[in-house]
Amino acid sequence: LGSRSKTAMSEELRNALNALLYQTGTQSYSFMMVLATNRAEDLDSAVIDRMDESLLFPLPTIDLRQRLTSIYFGAYVTNHTDEAREEALMKFNAVLRVLKKLFVSVSAPIKLSAASKKAIPKHLNEVAELVDGFSGREISKLMIAVQSAAYGSEDNELKPAMLLAVTKLKVEEHRRKVQMVMGLHMSPRREASPRVRKADGGRR
Repeated sequence: LGSRSKTAMSEELRNALNALLYQTGTQSYSFMMVLATNRAEDLDSAVIDRMDESLLFPLPTIDLRQRLTSIYFGAYVTNHTDEAREEALMKFNAVLRVLKKLFVSVSAPIKLSAASKKAIPKHLNEVAELVDGFSGREISKLMIAVQSAAYGSEDNELKPAMLLAVTKLKVEEHRRKVQMVMGLHMSPRREASPRVRKADGGRR
């Protein structure tokens, strides 16, 4: 469905797009077409013209980011602690005890000290502030990275400092990714080349 003026389309893709435009040229009760994209500017203008309604789903606001960080932290970290697993065993005692005997857990539980548990809500609010511009998927992947950092630590213990360190790393990755998409990011070699030429010129 990409724009015919911006991209070099193969004959097959052009024929497929033309067939779609032909079938959707007039109103029909036979079908409904629903499109979802985060790059509407790449769609062909004729495709956009055929959309009667459009809905914008903006990036999460600070309130939504606070909720998302809490939800995903619970899903990827809190639910993998020893206490959470024991609680699950209590709820589904018979079935889970059998499963526990049949299957060995692939990973040890994540440890959260009492002090860390008390400090985490405050730090999650700080994380929500730092991830301004993140999508819900990026926040989910951030918490997966936090989980990996906890499992990669010496004793599987997650500390608030680790949460913030991973977040800052991902914020920097996000910044570079945005720059790359906008064509602003330069490779280290290209960034260094003017200085190298200047230094070479000085030696001459």
